[in-house]
Amino acid sequence: MIYRSLLKRITAHPFSPLTYFLLPISMIFFVDSTLSFIFPIYIEEALGSNMLLGVVMAASSVIGIVCDLIFPQLLRNMTWKKQLILGIIISFSFPLLVVFGKETAMIGIFFMASMLWGVYYEFLSFSEQNFMTSEEPKKYYSNVWGILFAFSQLTGILGPILGSFLLRSTNLTLLGVIIFLQSISFVCALGLSVHIHKKIGVQQEAKTSSLHVKREMRYWLVLAKRIFPAIVLGVWLEAIEAMFWTLGGLFGREMASEGGFDWLPVVLYSAPFIVGSLLLSRLNIQSGKKHITHIMLIIAGLMLAPLYVVRDSQIIVSLLIVISSFALSFAGPLNEAIYSDLMSRASQYKEDVLGLAKANSSFAYIVMPILELCDISCWFLNLFCPQKI
Repeated sequence: MIYRSLLKRITAHPFSPLTYFLLPISMIFFVDSTLSFIFPIYIEEALGSNMLLGVVMAASSVIGIVCDLIFPQLLRNMTWKKQLILGIIISFSFPLLVVFGKETAMIGIFFMASMLWGVYYEFLSFSEQNFMTSEEPKKYYSNVWGILFAFSQLTGILGPILGSFLLRSTNLTLLGVIIFLQSISFVCALGLSVHIHKKIGVQQEAKTSSLHVKREMRYWLVLAKRIFPAIVLGVWLEAIEAMFWTLGGLFGREMASEGGFDWLPVVLYSAPFIVGSLLLSRLNIQSGKKHITHIMLIIAGLMLAPLYVVRDSQIIVSLLIVISSFALSFAGPLNEAIYSDLMSRASQYKEDVLGLAKANSSFAYIVMPILELCDISCWFLNLFCPQKI
């Protein structure tokens, strides 16, 4: 029934913008989730320091905040299609630098890779949210975000599995597979740009954009006071996401020394997201998004809170993670839908709202990796595999 509703939503209009958008965005997120699994492992193996791993990973989000500050002005008149294409083009540099950093064990190369990762991911994030407010009716925001989250989390499952195999392959194989998938995404994005071509978008891009950082910060201060609850929710959601994506691969390698199931912790986190997001796509939630998000976030917190107490039972720990992830599968898309609502009402300031929203995510990805990998990592590794600490 769940998959039937998803297929009905897409096949009802097989040539709709959503159908075309899902092809390139899902493929590039598949690449991103694969490299997100591999990158921390390469850094830890090359540098041998959890602290340095946290700092390098946080660098992508530092650049992300810079992008969040300047993109609302520089990209104000750029269509979401060009944002998507530019993001994919920049992403080609990421696997090259990752492999080069692995071979040279130079921290500077890893920093460059992390920063470029942050830049291209911001392009993709801006494109995704701008697609929503430009192409989808407001009443369908929660439904469509459910679909996008479902596809994103599906790649979150497939990516680590592919990454596990690529970790045991040669550098040439890794680069060949990743660049091939990126090329498919790029071709699909070009086809999307040709299919969905609006004159109004061309006219808007003809306008000039200027950069005023201080003015943008003033906008953020004004907006932050009005949407503070959404900001708190966004930071907390992204903090949990950052914890699993930063440490998931490392935990998996500790749990499965032979490397056979090193993708398992990430799958345990991602799989319930698909089910919950697809359920959400069936519901036509147009009001009460904030309250539902609050409730689901509280449930997720209650499930994660006793992890240390029950750390000796991997079955109970896994079950708590699954339940928590299922609750977050509603909170995540609904929180994005809240920001889409805000953007649709903000008119000429919608890019500023988007920049502030994405800055929250970047902030969580700066703080959590460093905290986790300094202190929490030892606790979490002991949680899953105490015999190895």
